[in-house]
Amino acid sequence: MPKLILYEATQFQGKTLPLTEATSNFFPLGFNNKSSSIEVKSGVWTIYEAVNYEGSSLTLRLYDDTQSLIPLDLNNCVSSIEVTFGQWSVYNHVDYQGARLDLNVGKYDIDYITKNLGNDVISSVRLRKMPTLILYDARQFQGKTLSLTKAASNLIPLGFDNKASSIEVKSGVWTIYESVNYEGYRLTLGVGKYDFNFIAETIGSNVISSARPAEITLYDAAGFKGKTLKLYDAQSLISLGFNNIISSIEVTFGEWSVYTHCDYQGARLDLNVGKYDIDYITKTLGNDVISSVGLRKIPKLILYDTGYFQGKVLPLSKATPNFTPLGFDNKASSIEVESGVWTVYESVNYEGYRLTLGVGKYDFGFILEKIGSDVISSARPAEIILYDATSFKGKSLKLYEDIPSFTLLDFNDVVSSIEVTFGEWSVYDKVNYEGKSLTLKVGKYDIDYINSNLGNDVISSMRPTITA
Repeated sequence: MPKLILYEATQFQGKTLPLTEATSNFFPLGFNNKSSSIEVKSGVWTIYEAVNYEGSSLTLRLYDDTQSLIPLDLNNCVSSIEVTFGQWSVYNHVDYQGARLDLNVGKYDIDYITKNLGNDVISSVRLRKMPTLILYDARQFQGKTLSLTKAASNLIPLGFDNKASSIEVKSGVWTIYESVNYEGYRLTLGVGKYDFNFIAETIGSNVISSARPAEITLYDAAGFKGKTLKLYDAQSLISLGFNNIISSIEVTFGEWSVYTHCDYQGARLDLNVGKYDIDYITKTLGNDVISSVGLRKIPKLILYDTGYFQGKVLPLSKATPNFTPLGFDNKASSIEVESGVWTVYESVNYEGYRLTLGVGKYDFGFILEKIGSDVISSARPAEIILYDATSFKGKSLKLYEDIPSFTLLDFNDVVSSIEVTFGEWSVYDKVNYEGKSLTLKVGKYDIDYINSNLGNDVISSMRPTITA
């Protein structure tokens, strides 16, 4: 049974109000606007600032919101389901394995369940994973906390403005901002723990004022209608009952990619914040062909202070000129490049001996031979920006990785100016890195240069060069 305890004083002191069921109004209970601390004993609860479940809300959970159906004598015999509140997933195997069906509030009878999962096959059930961000007001994930499961444009009413000293992303991909309303410097974080030094170096110390998760909504009908599926992280759509039926898409936040095959393979279409109806999807990818969805790749480098990819880690997703403030100067003994092409340097500010690495794992012996032992002090990824107009104007596309075909990005044969922020890149006039090519180093290249060396609006593929 779900159980929530409200306390009228901080530190879980004072008078209490225990709840085991939905309560739309605290006035009759003498507890309206009195809660100063909260304990979730079991289940997942959403609390609201106004009566009748209105106003700003916050979802709180104890991580026991899952259940195997075998001990309940319900294994493989579920034929209809009603979701009263929350977002749930049911699975045809125990331990949340096998085919999965996601359900929102509503009633689901045998026909719907059989069509999307099968009849009498459900063996486990749990609340759908929501994006979860935990802010701590002290270093090393200590002190008071604020848990978020949805976008928060202003942390002041929550008593947490400019207080976050360490951060934990439990699920989803979150962007945090130094100002309210998602303004100012920002930092995007995936699942992991980020302590004070990392935050101070990348965005500043105790400056976080707003945060929001990546979010995309898929529709099985044109015009943003019909059955919907809301996602916060990468998913294969086959097990969600949503394979090859998507006709319109809305990206609320983040940079997403949709693929024609499962496991993020096949033709790809990249999408930014906005709405994409059936005509756009069909023109660039095809209708009812999407099988997996993922957040667009950003460059990611992981440094380990011990060989064999062990010990303390430092994850990086952007250029970092000095590891000293992060407590990682001259400590990297093994390196993993998860995405992009990175150059690491023996000195701060990208100076001294350097080593360029593509996707892969590089252990102590390799690093020692190529650049030296425990000498890495700065790192940055290859980056290029393409524009569909001259003079570095118009629609732009920032990239960090190999692109075998711009057709899938809706950017084929439209590039009229290019800015190479870092690295050395090769661009080609045909897909799959074929045809005439042009090598570009750091700098800006307008239409005249591209025309004389390759031609205008002819670039169809591109990749960064890994140099010795």
